[in-house]
Amino acid sequence: LSDAIDDSGMRGDFIAKQIGTSANRLSQWKNGRRPVPAHYAPTLAAVLAVPPERISGAYAKVIEAGLSIDSANRSAPI
Repeated sequence: LSDAIDDSGMRGDFIAKQIGTSANRLSQWKNGRRPVPAHYAPTLAAVLAVPPERISGAYAKVIEAGLSIDSANRSAPI
């Protein structure tokens, strides 16, 4: 995620606003202090123009399991 953000040339506060989270939370994701929740991966990936699987390991697991983000969010925390 860190490389994708750096490569985008966009500021963290701008990216955070685009995806509906705080700059602090985005910074935590970027620095590996917290994992990116699966439901943020598609939007964040679109903003950064990278595959969502590159953004979130949790998202990749949901897709590998053949689930949708909505059904995964209802059945168990990711």
